[in-house]
Amino acid sequence: MKRIQFYPGTALEAKLDAEAQRLGVSVSTLVVDLLNDYYGLVPKNTLSLTQVTTKVLNEVKDYISKLKPDDEFDLLKASDTFKNIEMVSSGKPSATRANIGKSFSKGIGKTPFVNVEVVYRPDGKVKKSRNNATIYKVV
Repeated sequence: MKRIQFYPGTALEAKLDAEAQRLGVSVSTLVVDLLNDYYGLVPKNTLSLTQVTTKVLNEVKDYISKLKPDDEFDLLKASDTFKNIEMVSSGKPSATRANIGKSFSKGIGKTPFVNVEVVYRPDGKVKKSRNNATIYKVV
């Protein structure tokens, strides 16, 4: 994939930063989604990466609101959308899941995921599920 650099003005940069932060995605993801939509490159029956990320993060927020402290979960358990990514997104499922996982991990410790942390094994490595998904817990 080719990397393209552009230099938005101060007002555009502020708008993109604010919108990306509000949606829980990177500015790069937001810009790609906006351009794909503008040029009609994403089928109408699929969601953009930004839309999928927002949907997954909202499902995770709802899921963890029902958990007790020390309850563990992974994104596959917490979100049906994340589990069924190939049904809703036009990108490769593994790349889409990885991108959403990064967005979620960046949100840990911040609203609305202030009470979430990564679980570590006794050897200091990140605990993973059978599906190689990172395990989180409510604190």
